[in-house]
Amino acid sequence: MPNRSILAAAAALAAAVHPLAAQAGNETADSSRAEWSLDRTMREFIHAVFAQPAGFFPAHGDWDWVLTARGPDGRPHRLVQRFPGAQTKEAMQPGRPLCDSFHGSDAVPEGTIMEPQLHVLLGRPDRLWRRTRGTHFVPPDADKDSPVFVEWRREDGRWVVSAIGEDGDNADLPRRTHVDLPQQPRTPLRLPLPAETKVAADAAWFTGSEPVFVWGHRWVKYGGVRDLKEGDVVQVAADYRGVAVWVETDARYVPPYMYLPVDREGHFQAYTTYSVNGCH
Repeated sequence: MPNRSILAAAAALAAAVHPLAAQAGNETADSSRAEWSLDRTMREFIHAVFAQPAGFFPAHGDWDWVLTARGPDGRPHRLVQRFPGAQTKEAMQPGRPLCDSFHGSDAVPEGTIMEPQLHVLLGRPDRLWRRTRGTHFVPPDADKDSPVFVEWRREDGRWVVSAIGEDGDNADLPRRTHVDLPQQPRTPLRLPLPAETKVAADAAWFTGSEPVFVWGHRWVKYGGVRDLKEGDVVQVAADYRGVAVWVETDARYVPPYMYLPVDREGHFQAYTTYSVNGCH
């Protein structure tokens, strides 16, 4: 067996004669450590999905939410919505677009990031998502082109989510990006409403408490008629049968509540959406 001191001397000599070889060795070790830490981070993330894991997302930069759906031609089409990392936690709350993706519930929508993980946790918690290329992971039984995926990047010395993919062929997914309220004109409430404003008071659908449909959602009455004051709500570019839709002033996405004017004096009926998992 070669003497250990001889081997050490040979290694030192090789590093001195070929410094790039030593550097390459260090880079390989660093790369191996980074890959190991990424695999560990992926395991931690996917087991924390039901706890709304906002801490795995960027603190400063943006990340992408990718919905893949097949068009009439059968070819996949990608709808990408970009979120600032600082707004991720807010976007996971009820009434926000990412609630269905990360809301812990018995009713997990198909095609979301949580669905394959639910089966893993209930059946084989030891089964891991597979890395198919670079920092791209897919569920255990999915092929490499799965629309459900997680991708990572480095930020401030740690791994953060750079993109998540979900199956946009599921009917519940595209509707979550149907309306982007910040891009719509808003009109603060001023009373009384103009004389030409259409109100709900005498409409059969209102007096009969029928559900209404706005932004692809089914809305039902929530509580009694409310007396709102100027500045409480803003009008957005939406209506139901000519009756303008109003939302709370800080609403950024499709909100959990909307308001329809009952009269022109400031009386409004609140409506809410219904979902078994409490997101809409």
